[in-house]
Amino acid sequence: ASSPSGLLAVGDGGLILHFDAAGVATSEELESGEALFAARWADSAWQVAGDTGLFQTSNADAGWGRAPTRTLKGIRAADVSMSAGGAPYFLLVGEGGTIVRWEPGTGSMGRVSAAVKADFTAVAFGDDGTALITGNDGVVVQYTP
Repeated sequence: ASSPSGLLAVGDGGLILHFDAAGVATSEELESGEALFAARWADSAWQVAGDTGLFQTSNADAGWGRAPTRTLKGIRAADVSMSAGGAPYFLLVGEGGTIVRWEPGTGSMGRVSAAVKADFTAVAFGDDGTALITGNDGVVVQYTP
């Protein structure tokens, strides 16, 4: 994932690699040690997602903070809606049809029911606020707020 200040890569054991604009890498590991599968830059912070419902957000003052996803299913991807007229929110997707909606401004987080129980692997929002969620075996689900 990329940000204005560089790149972030994630992996097993909670490993996080930061690459600055010059390509210099620094590393850190989350204390929880879970495997990480997704990273993104949004709302002026890094977010990482992984096993056992892990979704953490970086904070320059306090390090990494874990969001209460209320699931033990692995989170494989996340995206943020930046559609006009509404507050930004994230969709987190993962194993067993897991979809979680998180609103950072209010702290509200809740599960969204899915018609299928596929393992979701990606989510992306369009300009109109509609998201497409893809998963194993060619599954595609549309999320409309």
